[in-house]
Amino acid sequence: MLDLPRNRPSWVLKSIAVLLFAFPLASQSMTLTRAGSRLLIDNKPIRLVGYGCYGMVSESSFESETFFDRLAESRINLVRVWVLFHWTNDLTPFEGSRASRYDLLKQNDAFYSRLKNFVGMAEERGIVVQVCLFDGVALTGDNSTNRWPNFPYNTVNNFQDYLTSPGQFNDVPSEWWSEVTGPLIDRVVDELGNFGNVIYEAVNEPDTHGLDTTSPQFDRDVVDRLYDLLHRPDYHGSKIISVNPEAALLREWAMSYGKVDLVSYHIKSTEAPQGISDFGKPVLISNDGDTSQRTEAFGGLDPASRLARIQSMLDSTFPNEDVDGT
Repeated sequence: MLDLPRNRPSWVLKSIAVLLFAFPLASQSMTLTRAGSRLLIDNKPIRLVGYGCYGMVSESSFESETFFDRLAESRINLVRVWVLFHWTNDLTPFEGSRASRYDLLKQNDAFYSRLKNFVGMAEERGIVVQVCLFDGVALTGDNSTNRWPNFPYNTVNNFQDYLTSPGQFNDVPSEWWSEVTGPLIDRVVDELGNFGNVIYEAVNEPDTHGLDTTSPQFDRDVVDRLYDLLHRPDYHGSKIISVNPEAALLREWAMSYGKVDLVSYHIKSTEAPQGISDFGKPVLISNDGDTSQRTEAFGGLDPASRLARIQSMLDSTFPNEDVDGT
């Protein structure tokens, strides 16, 4: 999933390949499954071409219906969103606000209703939604970045005292896990349990931001809980689980762990990414965090340079057009 500059030509939109298979548009009735290294919709191989924006669900003013209509017109069939966006000034999974403080023990029905409606709108248009539950990046930064100091989980921003430092985030078992983290996972699955177009992503960039640097503990705990929820007898939605390893330790675990269906791979170089062909699972390619994702105003590149860099990244990642169809 590659983030592109606006006003981009349609050929660029159609060239952002993230999965290496055929490209049928999905039907309104969708069943997302995996067979080996192939991701399937209604038992047909699918290549997902996507757009990611962290806060689409978190901002109630965002016009989701218009957004999805434009994606469908451009044959974009994947979006990636975060459950908890650390810069939001609007909706979060918890009641309250940064100004008045959050209550981590009270779930925000308005947020979950919006999440459910968002995924439903996507399904109606044949679009897959990758729902990222947690974020390693939010556990870093100072006041200039508006990350951890403004994150709802930081005890200075809520009425509870679970987390006084980012290093406590992956404490499992703990009251934090049983009273906040676990119930959040449960609620997301409960709300989206009837949809077949969901990819459940455990954590964004965990191992480059202090999580799971010496073992896959937190990712495994999230994946295990997701897996159990998605395989209940009364659950009828998508069962696809993805992880986002940045370093070798977590990547090797993701490749071998049977409960992980898909690996998200963030590339930040025009050189060919290493090891993708060895995963044996579907791979989701993204330029999240690369300079091609940002405009000049945010330390990135001008539009022409961004497009050129993205094209170079694609050429390096998918060198054989006859095989992977890019």
